[in-house]
Amino acid sequence: MEAATDYLYCANGDCQQRNPGHHRFCQACNTPLVRRYLWVIGDRLTPLTVGTRVGDLPQGERYAVITPRLLLDLHPYFPPKMPGDDSYGDTDKIPDRLLPYLKLIPQQLHIPQLYGQLSPDLWLLELGSLPDTVVPVGDHLLPTLSQGWSQADALRQAHWLWQMARLWEPLLAQGVAGSLLQGDLVLVNGPVVRLRELHPDQQSPPLAQLGQVWAGLEAAAPWREFFTSLCQQLQGGEMRDGAALIACLDGAIASLTHNYQYRYGAIARTDAGPTRDHNEDACHPQQPQQFTSDTSEPPAVIVCDGIGGHAGGEIASQIAIETIQQRLREAASAPVAEAKGGQAVDPIRAALQQAIAEANDQICQRNDAENRQERERMGTTVVTAVAQRSSLYLGHVGDSRIYWITRNGCYQISLDDDVAAREVRLGYAFYRDAVSFPGGGALIQALGMGPANRLYPNLDRLILDEDSLILLCSDGLSDYDRIEQYWQTELLTVLQGQQDLPTAVERLVAIANQKNGHDNVTVGLLHCQVQPHPSPTLPPLPVGRREERGTRNETSPPSRLPSSFSLLSLTTTIVALLLVSLGVVSYSLFPEWKQWVDRLTGNTPVTAVGDPIPLSRLALGNIAQTVRITSLPLEPTATAQTVDLSPQTPFVLTKKHTLANDEVWWQLQLCSPTVNQPAIVWVKENLAPTLEVLPLETSPHCPTLLE
Repeated sequence: MEAATDYLYCANGDCQQRNPGHHRFCQACNTPLVRRYLWVIGDRLTPLTVGTRVGDLPQGERYAVITPRLLLDLHPYFPPKMPGDDSYGDTDKIPDRLLPYLKLIPQQLHIPQLYGQLSPDLWLLELGSLPDTVVPVGDHLLPTLSQGWSQADALRQAHWLWQMARLWEPLLAQGVAGSLLQGDLVLVNGPVVRLRELHPDQQSPPLAQLGQVWAGLEAAAPWREFFTSLCQQLQGGEMRDGAALIACLDGAIASLTHNYQYRYGAIARTDAGPTRDHNEDACHPQQPQQFTSDTSEPPAVIVCDGIGGHAGGEIASQIAIETIQQRLREAASAPVAEAKGGQAVDPIRAALQQAIAEANDQICQRNDAENRQERERMGTTVVTAVAQRSSLYLGHVGDSRIYWITRNGCYQISLDDDVAAREVRLGYAFYRDAVSFPGGGALIQALGMGPANRLYPNLDRLILDEDSLILLCSDGLSDYDRIEQYWQTELLTVLQGQQDLPTAVERLVAIANQKNGHDNVTVGLLHCQVQPHPSPTLPPLPVGRREERGTRNETSPPSRLPSSFSLLSLTTTIVALLLVSLGVVSYSLFPEWKQWVDRLTGNTPVTAVGDPIPLSRLALGNIAQTVRITSLPLEPTATAQTVDLSPQTPFVLTKKHTLANDEVWWQLQLCSPTVNQPAIVWVKENLAPTLEVLPLETSPHCPTLLE
């Protein structure tokens, strides 16, 4: 019998040629072959036989068994089995144990996403885009944190723990934080921490348990004393939440990066494409740029995909580019400021948020001045990446994308602002299923479609500790999984020194035009090069005597510094620690600030508060969710067609309407309509008291859908 991986089918839907398994390109159409690895989970796991094939397709068995729980998809073009497929019977309900995977999709860099079903009891997790050269490490493709720890330098070790600290609160909210405490579940792929799978908590674990797990690791010399003290603080209960831990590790990373030099290159290009008569996209910078740590202007790449047709989309995208570029220039020379309440403000992050809001309002004002209504309004998506030494600040609105490419993998960082992603975040569908829904790709927000107070830009920060490539692109390139197909041949080569940035951008634009060709295409690349500093000036990390618990700020690192510390470094470090401490205290003590930060970082779930109330107690503009299955009309008439709303359907009370017969009706805009539901339903006023609802503590994003 031939080996299970002796063949692999082309992912190009127009080809689907069967190829020898060791080939990198399809022998018929020359498209790079996609190797999609999957991990099997389920309550009734039985080891699969290595070397066999499982799953059914008309062409034959679908998945090759690499290890007892690791599979390779031999037919990557075809969609996998989904809940509700007839062949698996009545299994349309997604089990509760799988919901954390869906609701944590904003953490897709670290959390494997649900791919499909292998059988009624077995489910598949997608491991992401890995290089062709990967080989199993035990029963998996990635080593555990403990296996990779001793080979990592101090900066990499601190970076791994920083990622785990950032995951603590989101995982705790979904009842799976204990997964970070199980050594066999925490994997590493170069600079990135990945969880093999999620295990539900029997009870919420305290943060102290994370310190107990970390204490079993031997830290590299440059930060060993700091690390030991950090673990002791965690175990002693002196650091009680993830925000304090993140702030502490941020300080360590900032010190450790003094051992390295950071150099950046940037370029972007836009093209109308073969089928469009004009280009609505815009980008920056259109000429190659080089940056070092001493460059006054921060390295930045911006990509915008305009909406609104000729003399619309291109204007909106250009407004966004110019506004964001100007605000980032101003932020580069701005000192660290203090917001209301003493909270320190990161100038780059603050400038990025302000710039996106300002660009949105400028486009709105242009729309209003030209009396553009509904679908005539101009708008644009935006993705931007801004670097400051090891920190990479990311912002996006819409469905243009950001990818992070390292020598170990390709990771999609951004999550599209579309209906499909919203369905997944609410736990209603798998992403690969939701994108096939009618209207699944419709945007739910873009710049220029409404006031800034109704815009929710997605902001994030990465730490870069090795050579990396950041790709920003419009959907003219990312559609049909072109990045997944071509990242190794066109982007990994840049990191390997075999191709320069301008050539890589040109080739990606050509691929988009040849393989897709249905839209304008815009591509931006930010290349980060990290090298050891020839004369490192690493400030000693702040480690000293431990004070009695409760006698100092619990979120601050130990305070005593070595006497050899220079006056300038001492002053800088003290100021930085004070600002971090003030920020953490403000985050912990001021609920309004915590809710605002959590909303920006995607860590705040939409939750209901209080007891059920009648709808009549809500005011226009209030948000709530239904309590039980309710049947409501689609139009304000007694004989209108009705639709059933499931429990926990979020909505906004948007309008009060009086008919000619003086009947009063209220309009509800659904924030998460399913495939068979409209966005708007109505309820008659005298029926409103019988419609029990729960007010929501935090607001889901609920705009009008955009094409």
